[in-house]
Amino acid sequence: MASHESTSQVREAKREAERDRNRALQRVSDMCANGQRQLVLRFLIANMRHNPALAKIHLWQLDVAMFHVGRYKALKTVRRMRETIGDKSNVTDGVASLGWALAGREESVRMSTWLFLLLLREDLVRFEPPDGFPYAMLYGRDGDKGDDGGNMA
Repeated sequence: MASHESTSQVREAKREAERDRNRALQRVSDMCANGQRQLVLRFLIANMRHNPALAKIHLWQLDVAMFHVGRYKALKTVRRMRETIGDKSNVTDGVASLGWALAGREESVRMSTWLFLLLLREDLVRFEPPDGFPYAMLYGRDGDKGDDGGNMA
């Protein structure tokens, strides 16, 4: 009987953790809809201290909540991040989570690169060559950004 009760408790704890993650993702979506995207990471990191279940939010889920993209596009961005940094971990793109991306100083390049790639993909940041940049013609005439908005992505 005790074994059955402990199994039920484990299942309920997992369901509660999933509900917590879903509530956090909904809050992220609401924040972005209200023009508060810049507060998302602060919100998540602060709440991860009190609720470690949030560390298991997958990066692709966060991307979907923030930018309303499809799962394929979100997973592609995770894959691109991992290729960019030469990630050799055994974590798959679909399982890569906030906790994985923020595991430590060495691993913080994961989060930084992922965020930068999101900014590029969503055209929220641009590379604008300075005056006299020798390769300005690669970005359009006389340093103009050209049709691609200056993105090299």
